Amino acid sequence: MAAKATESPQGPPGAGRVPDDGGSGRQRGAGEKGGGQMKALRVSIVVLAALMAVSLVNSAYLTARCGDWTEQLRAVTAAAESSDWAGAEGEMSALRADWQQKQSYLHITLMHEEINEADTLLHQCALYVREQDNDALSDAAVQLALEFDRLAELEQLSMKNVL
Repeated sequence: MAAKATESPQGPPGAGRVPDDGGSGRQRGAGEKGGGQMKALRVSIVVLAALMAVSLVNSAYLTARCGDWTEQLRAVTAAAESSDWAGAEGEMSALRADWQQKQSYLHITLMHEEINEADTLLHQCALYVREQDNDALSDAAVQLALEFDRLAELEQLSMKNVL
């Protein structure tokens, strides 16, 4: 019975006490919520960085494609200016085939109005090549080249596009 008298009313000695944490001042279990917040922040930063990387890759890819299409268009107009209409038709067919091949990608990454504008100008250029109308082709080709530049510019990472 003497042993019972030495027990405190709160239970055996040491009961209810938090073990020593080595002087860090933190109790076990404290900060678990903060650790979850840090994990969520890290995940958010990784997702943001991945989106930025994908955006940069998309911009580089689209800029390269628009450059290729502009070069193909220059080949069309050069052939037309030298009255090589068969060559102009061949170059125009290659340009239109390449354009059509990329339509799915373009519709995913660009605004449809912009694609439709370029598509309309491309059809006009093809029509002028078939009609062998060099003056009208030259005008439409300039507009189409500007539209290709605009498509590339729309996807570039710049303050103008971000804001």
